[in-house]
Amino acid sequence: MPTRATPAQPGRSDGRPQNKILASLPADDFARLQRHLRMLPVALKQTFHVAEEPIREVIFLNGGVASITTNMRDGTTVEIATVGHEGFLGVEAFLGNGIAVGHSRLQVPDTDAGYLPVAVFRAELERRGPFFDGVQRYSQALLKLMMQSAACFAVHPVRSAAADGC
Repeated sequence: MPTRATPAQPGRSDGRPQNKILASLPADDFARLQRHLRMLPVALKQTFHVAEEPIREVIFLNGGVASITTNMRDGTTVEIATVGHEGFLGVEAFLGNGIAVGHSRLQVPDTDAGYLPVAVFRAELERRGPFFDGVQRYSQALLKLMMQSAACFAVHPVRSAAADGC
């Protein structure tokens, strides 16, 4: 049974999305992308990308939080990153071959998102302008967060809730 969409978060007073990458663009750059952005409400637990499947659209959340998860060999699902209105889902379309590394799913609702086709995303990146700069900075920050998390888990043992009798 499909999940009902939640109401969209109100936009900014200047008509720009809440997403920080899109909101930071000069007017001409944003107008060029806006023609291709589909703004849609998103629902709790909505899946945006599925691991090992091609990413067809890059998603710019205007609020809420999405989790990027991976499945371990034993079937355990582990969160590897979270994304909110500061960035975008589909970093693989920027860094690699456009195949999703993990699943991405909305965890905190009451927002909408801009869906941008990967072909348009990549064409705008090729201009090497402000959009490229924002996408690159965000991608570097996301990688740093993921590396820091891996380092912390390697150095600081985490007790299992099951071991505590929970």
